[in-house]
Amino acid sequence: MPDNTLWMVRLNNSLIQKSAFADERKRFSNVRLFLESGIATMMFAKRQMKIPVTEAYGFNTTCTNHLGGPYIFIEYVSGQTYPFPFSHRGAICELELRKIYSQLTNFVWQLLLTAFNQITMIKLNSDFAAGAAVGPIIDRKDHQYGPFKDSRKFNTKRAEVVLADEERAQNFSLGDEALKDRVVSAALRKSSAAQAGAETFRRGPFVLQHVDLY
Repeated sequence: MPDNTLWMVRLNNSLIQKSAFADERKRFSNVRLFLESGIATMMFAKRQMKIPVTEAYGFNTTCTNHLGGPYIFIEYVSGQTYPFPFSHRGAICELELRKIYSQLTNFVWQLLLTAFNQITMIKLNSDFAAGAAVGPIIDRKDHQYGPFKDSRKFNTKRAEVVLADEERAQNFSLGDEALKDRVVSAALRKSSAAQAGAETFRRGPFVLQHVDLY
């Protein structure tokens, strides 16, 4: 760019069909809501916290733009993922560990200060000073449900959704033993979800975190 900043574009890959919906309008509606929630969460964190978050420069969540699908232009941050730069050394010194843990503690503390009274997803809202707008949860397979004011109800719904998807996958497989094990595991999770979580923490507050059921 003219000011020497680097931009990166994130596109929705329409070739990957992960959706649970056959209805394209429903699927694209949920894809749009999912992307908008990610944008809104970045904007919220950028304005309300001191956690380093990339800047969202622009976006379009429709399928009628020149690119033919949702996209977002974000600030490009160079670097490499963990374990770089420690992989070639084999160990992390105590000074580096202190720095890492200090930063993580600071980030977690800021997240704790922005707790919500329900399990939900942040939506786009121009007036963050009045508080974040919230809406239903959209997961990576385009399921939509919630919000929840009870973590046990959320965990139960989550387990039901995962089990339904695993059973659907098994129905289309040809005796895949690995899929059978996944169905059994999901069924056990569903049966235990109603008792999961300490009574004290069932109704929040709930801290800001990534919602990803898969």
